[in-house]
Amino acid sequence: RTFTSPHTVSYVFTAYEDTGGAHGNTFFKTFTFDTQASNELELVDLFTPSSGYLGKLSSMARAKLPTILGDMADTQMVDAGTAPDAKSFESWYLDGSTLVLLFPPYAVAPYAAGSQTLPILLTDLADLLKLEYR
Repeated sequence: RTFTSPHTVSYVFTAYEDTGGAHGNTFFKTFTFDTQASNELELVDLFTPSSGYLGKLSSMARAKLPTILGDMADTQMVDAGTAPDAKSFESWYLDGSTLVLLFPPYAVAPYAAGSQTLPILLTDLADLLKLEYR
């Protein structure tokens, strides 16, 4: 799938792999490019230096995911899958004025809950974002 915002284009690939276990697994590979600078972006590139963006994303995800997951919410899984570490937020894209975080099965919830999508408005991150991504 392809998503755009004023300065970016994002490509999201969803893959399913069946290795012969009880069920297959879904995972994501995402790529976001700055259309003005013509380069691929890492999540860190959206934020000002020393912004503490990983801590902010972690706290926002921990606050919002239990509501999304409902009865499938498990605080320990959510906390582990949203640790303030770049690996926790490796699958992401920009869609208009929204940063979208993707979590494959088992990342923040049991397999039965499926993949999780967490949209975050860029306005909620404005104080941390570089000017061109606000």
